[in-house]
Amino acid sequence: METQVMHVNRALVFTPRNAEGHRLEFPATEVEYLPNYNHHRGLGLKGRVRIGGELFKVYGAGCGAVRCQCDAVIYPVKEAKQ
Repeated sequence: METQVMHVNRALVFTPRNAEGHRLEFPATEVEYLPNYNHHRGLGLKGRVRIGGELFKVYGAGCGAVRCQCDAVIYPVKEAKQ
């Protein structure tokens, strides 16, 4: 039996989950990491990103593998009107 291996360059795609657990996919060119964003793996708040003009908070999360925290979950942020 032959195993097919899919090679994906994750640096070109941002693939967080949303609050409902659904996997999302955004081209990296559409993701703006705002100042003080923490790019290191781990749990907790990583920072904010802007995708397609919408602001999101990004939290590090476990991916399901034992002791691995390489995933991310995003939550929309309502911006205060000026």
